Amino acid sequence: MASRKNELTSKGIDREWPHQVALPADYRQYMILHRVGNGWSVCPRHQTYYKDRREFIVYCFKEKSDAQLFQMHFDGELMTPETRPPKYPKMPKRAT
Repeated sequence: MASRKNELTSKGIDREWPHQVALPADYRQYMILHRVGNGWSVCPRHQTYYKDRREFIVYCFKEKSDAQLFQMHFDGELMTPETRPPKYPKMPKRAT
């Protein structure tokens, strides 16, 4: 797969913004999330993963204190790249 120059990759985000907070993707306060992020060390791109058939958006921060404030304000789950679930978990096989 070809990469584009200066494009943020998932590994690059994990390396530069290691302090991460996950919120359910159906969270209703979408605009507030982006307004609150101004001035914080938040990555311009987010990541996602699926857990129990629900999508979660992961907001990534350079500063741990910013991630902790964001987590407390929105009641998200604080994590690191190492503790974040895989983007696409293996689905259990259906009984036939």
